[in-house]
Amino acid sequence: LPANCSFVVNGRPQAQITAPDDGTVFLYGDDVQFKAYASDDQSNLTYNWYSDVDGQIYSGSSSTFSIDDLARGEHDITFYVADIYGYNSTERSLDIRINHEPTINLTGPEPDVWVPDLEDGTVTFWWEASDDDGDSLSYTVYLGQSEDDFSSVGSTTDNYLEVDDLDTNVTYYWKVTVDDGYQDVVSGVGDFSLFPVVGTGSWSYSSST
Repeated sequence: LPANCSFVVNGRPQAQITAPDDGTVFLYGDDVQFKAYASDDQSNLTYNWYSDVDGQIYSGSSSTFSIDDLARGEHDITFYVADIYGYNSTERSLDIRINHEPTINLTGPEPDVWVPDLEDGTVTFWWEASDDDGDSLSYTVYLGQSEDDFSSVGSTTDNYLEVDDLDTNVTYYWKVTVDDGYQDVVSGVGDFSLFPVVGTGSWSYSSST
């Protein structure tokens, strides 16, 4: 007698990443939403997402998920779906970046240093800044006569800015913002006072941070 049997001809699932776009930059702590489209002749699919930095970041039945604690830096994201028989779709990938905040420290004016050969109350402000992502940095210097009242006195892509026409016997407060193209970071606040040096036309300043 002929034997009866049943079997399933299983097709390989198909899948594509639909979000985020390749090369997107996110701020640390942002809610990063991942989306995918998948099709298969079976109804139950498992969506699998991996980061080369953080490892598996999702495995489940939803085509959409979000995460807000990815590590700072570049991530190679890979994705595939698996059907109930263990067959996987072709692996898809994209690159995203979680931005490193730039860092900045004020370096001058420093305490008890003479400013040589400067006239009309000219002071050069200096700082050190870095960015782990290698982004181009721009700076804005703020100056005021109190910590509650700052005004911008100039912007630059250098690590210094010269400001003139400052008054003597006035305590000035200053700070610098650094912008990496994705976010601003504000430095601490420095303060200094200019004093005329009698008979030389030069200026000195004292400073504390």
